[in-house]
Amino acid sequence: NYYDWYDLVYRDGSIISNTLSINGGNERTKVKINLGYDIDKGYVKTNETKSLYVASSIDHRVNSWLSVGAVVRYKNRNNSGFATYGQGLFYGTPVTRPYDENGNVIEIPNTNEGAYNILLNYQDGQYVNDNKSSRTNLLGYLDLKFTKDISMHTNVGVNITNTRTGYFYGAHSYSSYGKNRSGRSSSYDYHLTVNNTLTWSHRFGEHNVTADFVQEIQKYETDGLNANGENQDV
Repeated sequence: NYYDWYDLVYRDGSIISNTLSINGGNERTKVKINLGYDIDKGYVKTNETKSLYVASSIDHRVNSWLSVGAVVRYKNRNNSGFATYGQGLFYGTPVTRPYDENGNVIEIPNTNEGAYNILLNYQDGQYVNDNKSSRTNLLGYLDLKFTKDISMHTNVGVNITNTRTGYFYGAHSYSSYGKNRSGRSSSYDYHLTVNNTLTWSHRFGEHNVTADFVQEIQKYETDGLNANGENQDV
């Protein structure tokens, strides 16, 4: 018998994308909404990624001297089961049996090389690798026209990013044979920016003079966690 190890470990990847767009409004108000949801089944059989994204905007002219608007973007991404096997796959020769006669994974199929079987990661409860992330972008603006020559533009932007990673490699997995390993990490980032621009612009005959007064305020926050262990009771 001959065995195709590439076929055992990998597959043809696929992506399913779903999108919905909504546009509307009138001469004073414009609204746009875009929604999307993707499912990406990677070339590694244990790998799958799901992504959700939302993008929306609204622009509204209140009157002749005031306009406001906002943009909201959000993306959530969950990736699970990805692994890289590199040289480990080369030890699976066409005459190397991946399973015994009972259908169980052979731990060291190629005794000449002494390498563990990649398919050990495909056993239930032996390999978990999850990555979750979300990003939120908020932007609001305001345009004020005080007089013919004086106006002000204000931007307020907020960026928030969350990431979480967790893994578990069982004692009978390819990734950590002989002892289990697990870990978790997370990070949080917050960034606030406020911009104010006061503009004076006046025309003197054939000449135009413009002066800007710009103010910017920024605030950052960040937090992180990293923990791991070995040979824990599970």
